[in-house]
Amino acid sequence: MDYQKELFAQCTPYLQWLKEREPVAGSDKNDTGKPLDVFPFSSCEDSVDDILGGPVDKERIYLFVGKDGVLQEGACARIAQVFSQQEQAMLVYADEDYYGTLAELYGIEEQEFENKITSAFREPVNGLYRGEPWFKPDFSPDTLEAFFYIGNIFAVRGQAIAEITDALGAELSLCGLVRALSRKALERGGGMHGTDLFVHIPEVLYTNNRISKKDTLDGFVPDAFENVDNKHIVRIGGKRAGLGKLSVIIPSKDNPKLLRRCVETFVSCAKDIDYELIIVDNGSADENRMCIKSFLEEHGAKYLYEQAVFNFSKMCNLGAKAADGDFLLFLNDDIEIGKAQQDGQWLHKMMRYAAMEHVGAVGIKLRYPDGNLIQHAGITNMGIGPAHKLGGMPDDGSLYHGHNLADYNMLAVTAACMMVSRDKFVRAGFFDEELAVAYNDVELCFRLYRMGFYNVQVNSAFLIHHESVSRGADTAPEKKERLLREKRRLYEKHAWAMTKTGGYDPFYSQNLVQWERDAAYHVNYLYACEKTVSLKPLAEEGKRTLLKWFMLDNIRQHLERINVRFADCYRKLTGENRQLFHIDQITQEDGIVTVTGWHVLRGKDNAGLAKTLLIFGPSWKKYEAESAPKLRRDAEALFVQDRRTKNTALSGICLKFNADKLPKGPYSIGIVVERGGRRRFVHLKASFEI
Repeated sequence: MDYQKELFAQCTPYLQWLKEREPVAGSDKNDTGKPLDVFPFSSCEDSVDDILGGPVDKERIYLFVGKDGVLQEGACARIAQVFSQQEQAMLVYADEDYYGTLAELYGIEEQEFENKITSAFREPVNGLYRGEPWFKPDFSPDTLEAFFYIGNIFAVRGQAIAEITDALGAELSLCGLVRALSRKALERGGGMHGTDLFVHIPEVLYTNNRISKKDTLDGFVPDAFENVDNKHIVRIGGKRAGLGKLSVIIPSKDNPKLLRRCVETFVSCAKDIDYELIIVDNGSADENRMCIKSFLEEHGAKYLYEQAVFNFSKMCNLGAKAADGDFLLFLNDDIEIGKAQQDGQWLHKMMRYAAMEHVGAVGIKLRYPDGNLIQHAGITNMGIGPAHKLGGMPDDGSLYHGHNLADYNMLAVTAACMMVSRDKFVRAGFFDEELAVAYNDVELCFRLYRMGFYNVQVNSAFLIHHESVSRGADTAPEKKERLLREKRRLYEKHAWAMTKTGGYDPFYSQNLVQWERDAAYHVNYLYACEKTVSLKPLAEEGKRTLLKWFMLDNIRQHLERINVRFADCYRKLTGENRQLFHIDQITQEDGIVTVTGWHVLRGKDNAGLAKTLLIFGPSWKKYEAESAPKLRRDAEALFVQDRRTKNTALSGICLKFNADKLPKGPYSIGIVVERGGRRRFVHLKASFEI
């Protein structure tokens, strides 16, 4: 292994992703038969008239390109090809990235690496690198109303421009033009979700020269409804009676304190809302039941009590059947409306979204109780299954193009706080009661999406979620098994949602991470250490190394029984004391075991180490797998003052293997370290059960 080359690769995943997808050199010729002209613009607020500088030619295709960047080779031809193949397309847009230094894009310094390593990735025109990719979602009408996510590269048919400018005037801004086209796509209806009219090319065809603009949300407005005219929404005034009645459904059991806080903080912010409270209790103890009943009477709430095994879906369905409202708000009893949201605007916004014809379920950003860590900002459907993106990250600044600030269309939202019109909920067929605990909200959102609706995540406000206080965390073995069982049912019902390349999610690019529990929006590039491998039976050389270690370890144990100091001297003589390691965790999911940690040989140059992980199973079964290098800056930092211990950045251990065919029982882990022809075994003192 070339240590410096591998280190650079692991520091620059997007550059490696680009290298894998290097385009085949070809012509930039337009093959649509219609002219395609490039029109630079400075801002999405520029007027169409100023940009075009003349009348619209209905036969042309207008390619709008941000002035602060450049088109990638073949971009024009690729866009022209889409218009040629998809005759209904009104607008076509693509992904983009940024130019910058290694420090700006990847947090590393140029001088850390030899020129022969970096030069292959450096742009010859400006000497910079590419990074910070913006992999955009497919057509997302509500995201577009919140900010101009279309970005710096998009093309529009002249016919479509003419129809909008004839109706609204050529002084219309570029942003206004695209939003008007979006509303036109929604008016058409149907089951295509407008993706045949607004076509997204999931390829990076534009690079921005200004990395400083990365976190800018062009066209961003805190209240997206300011952009929409009266015929597209129900305007609300006074008591908001125009929207109808809201039924708030709260499942709860034996949590009077939490429930009281949830109810009282909700009531205090809903003074101008016509609502009813419905509490569904599946068997609180008598004392708690009386307490709950007493304070609910103060608020005129309906109290549905029935002793039963916890089934979130069934409890929500019972509440919905007893509801009189036009809108249903499913609310966990561990939700708290904080002081910042007491004006109730979050509730008004959710109702306005739920009232729109094209919107299905509406969720809201949730934070953990202490500090500003995000718990929920929408659910993405990844290769590993449904996942809360941004979970555990501080709610500071703009996270991946405003996913924590702007309202976004998402494939699913959490039922910890979910609103949906009663009519759509009934048409969807209620919650699936076979999903008693997990994925019931995701499954409902999947159905709503397949019915042609868009689900919306409100991120311009937040509530506090004391997550899973009511039923506990899903960490016990029996709960993990139930979680996997319900996940399997989800994808049995919705086979379309899982493909060989990852989860299908039109609002989450396939170019983003699919197979890792990654809260951030990282590129979908897998290093060798992150790919699932098959374990091999331990080879003869490994068996000899292991036998030698057992003999030495018996000597060490014997010396330890005589005198601990003798054992310490023995460790120094054999070099055992220089083997430093830590196993972070061993996880199992869907039959895949993942081992993560690090190992460093102290006092040596670790660049030349070759490592093989050994897995010891029941009945003396022994397996091995090569341990590919893994970047661990935290481990490197531990040895920064130790001048003799060098090149520890790639000391990480990451092994993923399929355990479906392995015998059940206890397992433990070891590692064979080879350096200069010498092999040493280290027992990592970590075990797990299959």
